[in-house]
Amino acid sequence: MTRREFLWSGASVLGAAGAGYGAAVAAGAIKTCSSASRPVDGVTQSLMKIGEHYLRAVATPSEQTRLRAHAARRAGDPAHRQLATSGRIVNPSPDTVQADFRSGNVVSCDGWILARSEAEACALLALSLRS
Repeated sequence: MTRREFLWSGASVLGAAGAGYGAAVAAGAIKTCSSASRPVDGVTQSLMKIGEHYLRAVATPSEQTRLRAHAARRAGDPAHRQLATSGRIVNPSPDTVQADFRSGNVVSCDGWILARSEAEACALLALSLRS
C-alpha cells in the first residue's frame, strides 16, 4: 500500500464511521462519547503517530505554536470534534497537496515523505484527539 493510498483509505474509513456515528447521534439513537472514552482504531493511531512525530521532530517552534493554538481554538467546537472523529481533518485538498509537492514543501515524518499540508493535518488530528 502506498503512502497516499494509506492516507486516503484511512480518511475514507474514518469518514464513513464518523458519518454513521453522527447520524445515530443526530437521530437520538445513541449518546455522544467523551473524547476520553472514544476508541481509536489502528489507522487513526498511525496517522496520529505521524502527526506527533511531525510536532516533535520536524515542525519549527512557531509551527508547533500555530498548530496547538489552532487545535485549542477548535477544541470546544462540536463541528471540529466531529471532523477529527470522522478523520476528515486528515484530508487536505488534493490541490494543496499537489502544490506542496510541486513547490518542494515536503517533510519526512517517521519514514514517510509527506506534503507539509498532510503532515500538519496529521498533527491537528493528533492534537485534537489527544486533548
